[in-house]
Amino acid sequence: MSLQRARALNHPITLCLALTFAGGILSALRREPENTRTAASEILALATEHELPIWLPTGTILLGQALVESGHVTQGIEKMRTGISILRGHNLRFATPLFVSWLASACALCGRVDDGKLALAEGWNVSAGGEHWMDAELHRVEGELLRADIEVSQSNVEKHFLKALDIARNQCSRSLELRASISLWRLWIARGESEMAKLLLVSTCSYFLSAIEAADFKTARGLIGNLSCPG
Repeated sequence: MSLQRARALNHPITLCLALTFAGGILSALRREPENTRTAASEILALATEHELPIWLPTGTILLGQALVESGHVTQGIEKMRTGISILRGHNLRFATPLFVSWLASACALCGRVDDGKLALAEGWNVSAGGEHWMDAELHRVEGELLRADIEVSQSNVEKHFLKALDIARNQCSRSLELRASISLWRLWIARGESEMAKLLLVSTCSYFLSAIEAADFKTARGLIGNLSCPG
């Protein structure tokens, strides 16, 4: 509905705003890379046609996240780094905690731990200024980065995952709670604590409708199903 109204206004900046939130960011949070890519491409086209320099890096970041979710991690990282750098150059903190959490998460996927920590530091700087809406995800991603570092103890990794879970619950952010639960599930399964892992994930999934098609929920259902299968 918001996209339809934005298109009807024939106002490029309003359309870029709607495409960013109702199109790109929402699709990225649902882990729908094709929809994210479509929104990003339209934002980039509008920004280029109408000379909207602020929206070019936003579209670039969204395109980078779509690439990461499609398996093109290195390309996606470079796109996101470029977009975040441009926003920083304009002294804009627009969605910085979210964007750097994507970048750091991508770095964790390919073992670039130091790059990921550097990205997260920018998110924590914003958090220190009072913007806490992505603190749960920043903690979860930091835990994933630490888990990729063989010199870090698993207890330190667990501490970040548990903190992410606690913050998400306090903020009633069910999607971020689910992501933290999945990360904890994997850690606990690796330690042989399968019963505790299953109880956590089943409890978290109970908040969601069974018909939901979001990627994280389908992942969680699959993990529970695998654990329930004999052998």
